[in-house]
Amino acid sequence: MEFIKKVFTIALTLVFIAFLIGVLFSPGIRENFVGLVGALFNEGLVGFVVSIFLLYLYYPVYKFFKNIFTTGSVREALSLSIVKSRIEAWIDKVFYLLLPIILLLFFFLDNP
Repeated sequence: MEFIKKVFTIALTLVFIAFLIGVLFSPGIRENFVGLVGALFNEGLVGFVVSIFLLYLYYPVYKFFKNIFTTGSVREALSLSIVKSRIEAWIDKVFYLLLPIILLLFFFLDNP
């Protein structure tokens, strides 16, 4: 299971890096990103919860870039960005277990 989590983290990190490069250099991707952010913020509280979750998914990429600047090696930075501390593991559990419950509560409370 740990191996699958590490592979998923590496794949997600590479996708977010490609996305960031695309946002910087491609106007089409930039327009879609602005549209996504606008749509999420217009949806109210559920949109804010989803945007917080998307920012949390970006966290391994942040760790990767931070580790590149501290270690100076991409290989070492990638291995360090995969390792999670106890607090990060606890936050993972909270996000992946409580976020769907919160979204369901918002859905059922909003629609009488």
